Parts: sequence; C-alpha cells; structure tokens
Amino acid sequence: MEFYYLAAFGCEKKENDFPYGTCVKGVVVGYEQCYNNVLIQVGDYNFGNKVTVSVINDQGHTVDYVEYENVIKAPANRIPDGLIYFIARKYKPDTDDSIVLCPQIIPYDVPLVVITDYSQTQCQQRFHQRGAMEN
Repeated sequence: MEFYYLAAFGCEKKENDFPYGTCVKGVVVGYEQCYNNVLIQVGDYNFGNKVTVSVINDQGHTVDYVEYENVIKAPANRIPDGLIYFIARKYKPDTDDSIVLCPQIIPYDVPLVVITDYSQTQCQQRFHQRGAMEN
C-alpha cells in the first residue's frame, strides 16, 4: 500500500458555525506532516475551507491533484484514512498542546478543532455524554 503525503496549493475560507459537541460524519483525507494534524472533510456542513492538494507517493513524485471542500484539521495521532464519526470542540491555544513548528512546511489554512472522541463505524452513545461535557 502506498502512503500519500499531501502538499497545499490553495485555500478558500468559509466562516460558518461548526456543530461542536455533536456527532459529526467526516472523511480523513490526509495528514499534515510535522504538525501531527489530520485533515478531515466535513461535507455535510458548510464549515471549513476549500483546499487543493497534490498527492505525492512514497517515492516523492506528484501523482495527482485533488480538491476538497469543507476541510478542517485536528491535532491527533494518525487516525486511519476514510470515514469517521467524531465529536470536536474548539481549539484553545492557551490550554491545548502547542503545534510543532515546521518552517519547511506551510500549514493548511483550515479551521483547527480538537477531537474528543471518534469511531470508524457510527456515532456512539458515549459521544453524546462526553461531547456535551467537553464543549
């Protein structure tokens, strides 16, 4: 299986509310190297930004360009690519872990949230209990 790295080419910002504290369906579409962030497309919500990325294979060659709408990012250890259901809260820079600075890589200009729980199968009952407490 090839592992793909993503590099940003452009963004288009959207300023709308995100359903913090409720179960959200999304698709993990990439990973920000160095920053330890996952990129998640939340297509059912008019939130996040539009990004165009180049898909680079493990040999370092660009193999495609892909555009994603409604993309957010979250600090997380590697969450598997594909469909996820998650609860998120607003990122709080004064209390959350600092983002590792990677001067050689420009970060994606998309909203940053903190995932408090996730599942790859469906919204779990525990989400509703935890999400309400961690907003």
